[in-house]
Amino acid sequence: HAAVRVPASLADCSALKARVSFPRVTLRLVLFMRAALEASCFCGSVLLRIAATSAPLSHSVCHCATCRTLSGAPFISSIMLPTEIVKVTAADGTEAALVTLPTSKHVKRHRCASCHTPMFASLGPKRVVVPAALFDREALPAE
Repeated sequence: HAAVRVPASLADCSALKARVSFPRVTLRLVLFMRAALEASCFCGSVLLRIAATSAPLSHSVCHCATCRTLSGAPFISSIMLPTEIVKVTAADGTEAALVTLPTSKHVKRHRCASCHTPMFASLGPKRVVVPAALFDREALPAE
């Protein structure tokens, strides 16, 4: 197993450490959630805001056939969050125009209706999964 080590200077911050397992590889991922985070789709018409929290429910990397096909990539990295801390709106604050695709009995994936950027997936009424790639490096607090 390989691990990415968190510098000692980060040990006392309110960082979340989530564990993601791969065959023979374990990564330690650090997400800074001291402040609210904001992301948008490619065209900027849909905004996703995540309220400051001490802990997402999980962080995962998925390489299932559905995720590979829908993303066009070999895997996707996602953050699972409680629904109540995620707010999705149009850029002007009104209701966002989303295209919804049910991909299984309990999962609905939501994309921007204009540019088709994957914005989030609903896992029932209590959880959403947000692609980690939505967040620009500049949007995350400095290390």
